[in-house]
Amino acid sequence: MRWLLLVTVLAACPRPRSEPPPIGSGSGSAVTPVATDPPVLAIASPERGTFVDGAALVVRGTASPGSARHDGAVRVTVNGGEVPVGADGAFTTTLQLTSGLTIVETHAIDATGRDVRDVRAVLAGPFAVSDGSIATPIAARIGGAGLRAIGTALAASAKAIDFAAAAKAMNPVYDNPGCLGARVDIADVTVGKIDVALVPKAGAIGVAVTVHDIVIKLSVAYEVACIGGRTAMLVRTKARLNGELNARLVGRRIQTAMTRPDATLDELQLDIGGLPGPIQRIVRPAVGIGVEAALIDAIANKLPPLADARLAELFARPHVAAVLSRDVEIDVVPRRVDLTAGGLALAAEARFLVRGGEAGRYVTLPGPVTAGNTTNLGVAFSVDGVNQLFAGLWAARAFERTSAIEDVGPLRLLLDRNVKSVHVAAALPPTVAGETLHLAIGDLIVTAKDGAGEIVQQFVVSLRTQLAVKPGELALATTTPTVHAQLLAQRPGLERPLDAAAIEGVVGGAWWLVDGMVNAALSRLPMPVLAGALDAKLVGARGGAIVLEIAPR
Repeated sequence: MRWLLLVTVLAACPRPRSEPPPIGSGSGSAVTPVATDPPVLAIASPERGTFVDGAALVVRGTASPGSARHDGAVRVTVNGGEVPVGADGAFTTTLQLTSGLTIVETHAIDATGRDVRDVRAVLAGPFAVSDGSIATPIAARIGGAGLRAIGTALAASAKAIDFAAAAKAMNPVYDNPGCLGARVDIADVTVGKIDVALVPKAGAIGVAVTVHDIVIKLSVAYEVACIGGRTAMLVRTKARLNGELNARLVGRRIQTAMTRPDATLDELQLDIGGLPGPIQRIVRPAVGIGVEAALIDAIANKLPPLADARLAELFARPHVAAVLSRDVEIDVVPRRVDLTAGGLALAAEARFLVRGGEAGRYVTLPGPVTAGNTTNLGVAFSVDGVNQLFAGLWAARAFERTSAIEDVGPLRLLLDRNVKSVHVAAALPPTVAGETLHLAIGDLIVTAKDGAGEIVQQFVVSLRTQLAVKPGELALATTTPTVHAQLLAQRPGLERPLDAAAIEGVVGGAWWLVDGMVNAALSRLPMPVLAGALDAKLVGARGGAIVLEIAPR
């Protein structure tokens, strides 16, 4: 599809401007000299890869006609605004910047309409350093629908509970020695389907567990008139247990505890075989009580650890991950857990440290991060955390790469036939804007070289793309970008020369070289693992945070 898009867009690319009309026109008309070359534009500041600590950016440069034969001064615009040009061609203007990446586009236009432009990007602060010293907030909220989804996951995990072992630990379930007495032990337990329903409550999570098709094998040793015997007994039933889960932070983990649940046995059937009548009358009421106690103990002791494991999946555990061949330490620490009638709210802090990228700088907009009041699962990541990760990777030069011409995808059709390799380097770290969720990359320098390592073509590209959720996955990804490009150098006499219009026309060309790298970094954000069977959508930005809502399918 990308190749088809490339060919289609190339066909639609605007052709170079036609040459200016011949000198003079009409009978007796005055002859007006025109320039034979385009204007010359030189930007003195800002330099490429500039970090701006304040809100003001001074743009300085010179603009002059391309030839001595001209009919007037050159006009200059900076980001669409007209800028006065002195007699010596010098110009200065000041732009007011917002935090994040700004593209500065300067045009020099002569009297004939010839237009030369310079495109470069700057990154405006305030800034922080990507040395892992600053924690960025993450928030999660699990509403009623989200708790139901977790309950479904818990039910699946509960199938792994060894009910037989848990019940045997309660033996004997009845023990009354004597000449008319019995001892009842559980020999085996099998269960069918398990349902777990979680309901938010103020200060707790209500838990309702239904265990279907319970079959319990009992071993009964008895004495009647001091004559002993032994037989097997079979119990079939269904159990309903109701209790509450409480949650608190213990160190770096969320730990739950369950109040002792109430249990009810439904459809209780006892197959007591050849048990003597007097023993039946003793054992029958005790068996139900013993079975209830065994199931209560199994659920109360085994369900909380399963819930702990599911809640731990909300935030990644500390680990070292490889991102773009760089080791990244990812550490997420829960800081608070609250149980309300609306659901469970969690707050955590995250740190991303790229080894070798400790000197990176990123735009920071610290502020409160909330996941909203969703009834599903809401997750909010501070944009600062994303930019911290990008800045560390950028400082570790993870976004630099050299590729053979065969490996550059659609860009191969754009470059000259003499090109054998392409080198890409970003002058600024990728940056996500806090309120718009646009990811921008400024001054991506693309250098195409021949087999001898000499430059054939070189251009600079700045890109802006919208963040989205990767289809079918719980991961952020990029979309088709807006491209701003400028040709920096080109060997004369090429068979396929470049111009900025051709570069920008190929939407996938330069972006194809970096989108895989950017998406690889985005995929390392600590998304909830338990949401693997859920659908996610990007809500947008809220207070400098990327907010996702994850709903049950």
